Amino acid sequence: MSETLQLQRAVGKKLMTHKVLADLRAKVALLRDQLIAKETARLTKENEALAVECEQYRQRFIQAEIRNGKPQLTVPSSRSAAGDSGVLSCSGDSAPTVKAEAVQATVADAPQSKPKQEKSAKKAKNTDPPKNEAPKAEEAVCVSQLDLRVGLITSVEKHPDADALYLEQIEVGEPKPRTVISGLVKFVPIEEMRNRMVVVMCNLKPAKMRGVLSEGMVMCASTADKVEPIRPPKTAVPGDRVTWTGRPAEGYPAPEAVLNPKKKIWERVAPELKMNDKGEAVWMLKPLEVRGKGLITADSLKDVQVK
Repeated sequence: MSETLQLQRAVGKKLMTHKVLADLRAKVALLRDQLIAKETARLTKENEALAVECEQYRQRFIQAEIRNGKPQLTVPSSRSAAGDSGVLSCSGDSAPTVKAEAVQATVADAPQSKPKQEKSAKKAKNTDPPKNEAPKAEEAVCVSQLDLRVGLITSVEKHPDADALYLEQIEVGEPKPRTVISGLVKFVPIEEMRNRMVVVMCNLKPAKMRGVLSEGMVMCASTADKVEPIRPPKTAVPGDRVTWTGRPAEGYPAPEAVLNPKKKIWERVAPELKMNDKGEAVWMLKPLEVRGKGLITADSLKDVQVK
């Protein structure tokens, strides 16, 4: 009887040991998966930051070469031809630049097998002085070229000739308010527009909208179904400039007085102007801010475009 009881106890201990080991294995596997997920997220974020930093240095290098008189030629790369959107670009164009001298050297090395008659005609045609014109590379763009300012809507009413448009008077730190037309009637009640602090792009070329000249654009977090004017920090005042944390405070470039429509600066900046997963306005993954007062945010929208 004593041996049977001892055997039963031994079997019970064995089963208990197996259960403890199984539980430990499950916990170890869970901890391993959590560690892998955490490390993967960290490395992904670090890689994104490095990609942005590399692109910024690339754009600075291009601009330095242009300032020093180095001719540039923009050519499509295999990555851009394949539609690879994984490379961030400050200019909206990830194609590399090559020196014109290298292109000229390649052409000079090519075999010349044209008939003599064609060569003579070409020689006669090229009697004019040569034009030393190198193809121009597309200029890099940056969100700092946009004149983004804190504004206060002092009055708002429906556009007299358009049911979907508001006609607003907005203080932006100038002697008199600016008239701005916004297509927000379907998205924001008029009482929420009154006395609202907003962010205004002030250097778009003024344009008439249904007979009224609009002198700016209220920046909004936008989806097909929902639009929210983004908000400056609570301590900001009309006229405060919105800047980009991707550039140092010292020597921050002044925005252009009026954006040249032919350069399509806004169209090239816009794809990377977004709200992140925290509801903060960012460009090239770096937040926008009013220096010393805080970041630019949206009430509820995240991971959407800013328009």
